[in-house]
Formats: sequence, structure tokens, C-alpha cells
Amino acid sequence: SGGADCHDSSCVACILPKSRLDSAGLRYHIPMNLHYSLDENLLGRLADELDDASTVGVALTGSHARGDATQYSDVDMLRFVDTPPESEAERYTLKYREGLLVSITATTVSAKLEELARPQEAIWVVPGLRQARVLLDRDGSLRRLKRAAEEFTWTLLQGAADEYASYNV
Repeated sequence: SGGADCHDSSCVACILPKSRLDSAGLRYHIPMNLHYSLDENLLGRLADELDDASTVGVALTGSHARGDATQYSDVDMLRFVDTPPESEAERYTLKYREGLLVSITATTVSAKLEELARPQEAIWVVPGLRQARVLLDRDGSLRRLKRAAEEFTWTLLQGAADEYASYNV
């Protein structure tokens, strides 16, 4: 399939105008389903597994939260807890669940808020939190954290960002 006679409804080439494919007018079979979606029940089971007495909230981050995951993508989870994890094993864990690699980072809401105040971390934290999908939010603190990331501007950090860049770039 994928040639000039391909009429597969899941083929990008078959639904795009011929001129959009290539200058020679050749058609190639390109499956539309290049992205992989997580089963909602799996997300619920993962959130339940991470939920205990110390859990404040759970969020899906990374490629699955952005909607551009493939079948080979790991599942990035942020587990927010009430007290900072002490050991590396508590801060970061890898698990294999239902055929998927699950990457779990445990942190506190206050730690993420502090990262928003440091330019060298904010540059990574802000997009991640903006794209995060909250799965569990016991007290509304994840909703407030996500809003802080969405409202973030560099105005207050510009001096610190300039200073950091001048020494590190």
C-alpha cells in the first residue's frame, strides 16, 4: 500500500493534496497514528498506585502530557508529597507497568515554586508545568502551581537570568 492506488483512510498521503507530498508527485503510505495515547484507566491506576497518606497530588508530564508520545515513550509522572523525599530512591524511581516504562519523580509543591524563582531551573520547569496534566490534587495546590507556571514571566527574574547567562553561557 502507499502507492498511487492507496486509498487507506489512515494514510496521511491519501488525505493530503498530491502537491503537498513531494515535487515528483509520488505518494507514500504514512500511517496517521504516529502518536501513542495512554489508556485513561492506566492513568487512573498509576495515580492510585502513587497515592498514599503523604501524597498531595499526582501529575502526568512529558510527551504523554503534550500529546506527542510514541509507543516507545516513557510515562513521566510527578508525585507531589507533603515532605521532601530524603533519599535518591524516594526522589526518582523507574517502574515497568503494563508494558510501559514509568518514570516517577517525587517532590514538593514548595520545591517546584522555588524552582520557578531560579532562572536556570525555571527555563525547564515552566514548560513542564504548563503542559502537565493533573491527575490528583488533594488540596488545590497543584492547580495553583500550574497557574503560577502559566502566569510566569521573566520580568522579575530578568536580572538574575542575565547574570546567570553571563557567567554560564
